[in-house]
Amino acid sequence: MDKGIQCAYLCVQELCQESLAGTDQKYNAEEVSHHIAMDSMDLVQFKSPVHVGDILEFRGHIVFVDVKSGRVRVRVVSETISPQTGKSTQPDEDKSNVFHLTYKVSGLKMKQVLPRTYRQSLLFLQGMRVLQS
Repeated sequence: MDKGIQCAYLCVQELCQESLAGTDQKYNAEEVSHHIAMDSMDLVQFKSPVHVGDILEFRGHIVFVDVKSGRVRVRVVSETISPQTGKSTQPDEDKSNVFHLTYKVSGLKMKQVLPRTYRQSLLFLQGMRVLQS
């Protein structure tokens, strides 16, 4: 679970770096990290077991950014990889674990993240509802 939180944090940190890319403000990763704090861990889904010796691959993405409040909703999906075959052990799209986290970014102007696909649009709307409720 700690690696999922770290993956989400890195997504927010990269968003901050990208938001600062076109401005006069220049921060390195250490300076940006002072502006980021975890606000909440809302939902953690354990869909299938992870066995000892399995390899976990984490993929995180920004679901929604509330520019006014500085809150960022992140979704992290972990996939279990078999060390013998090097392939995923789950056939479904949601894989083994799904984390939904919210971070608060203060003192930095954030850029809005917009969905590209229908699935991303559904996650975007869900994230917007959670952050604006």
